[in-house]
Amino acid sequence: MTFLKITQRGAPELKAAFKKIPEGAKPLALNSFTAYVIGNPSHGLKHYPNYISPTYVRTYRLRNAWYAVPAVETRAYVANPTPYAIYPMGTPPTQVMRRIGWRSALDVVFSNMTGGIRAAEQAVMRWVKGLFS
Repeated sequence: MTFLKITQRGAPELKAAFKKIPEGAKPLALNSFTAYVIGNPSHGLKHYPNYISPTYVRTYRLRNAWYAVPAVETRAYVANPTPYAIYPMGTPPTQVMRRIGWRSALDVVFSNMTGGIRAAEQAVMRWVKGLFS
């Protein structure tokens, strides 16, 4: 099983963004961040490279297996239970997978950092509006 641990201590951008968020809203913000990072077929961890092999048929089991463990305080986890996830998305991916176009899961998370922070901030703003409406 491949686990990625995402905490507000992990990256300076996350740390700076989460300093502005009220304590009660941090789990909500982390859940929104992880949902964005997991993404969909066009971005995030669920995105596959464009490479198409004439001999291999994609099953999309890797894509469909990504999930987020609900945030507790300032910790969020993203996991993929497929036993082969380490080959295309490990740190680093195998040489063959890198040539095909796969990136490590951490590279994908860091390249989606801005969008994830934006999603977290929007979730907090919706939460704040709900408190005062």
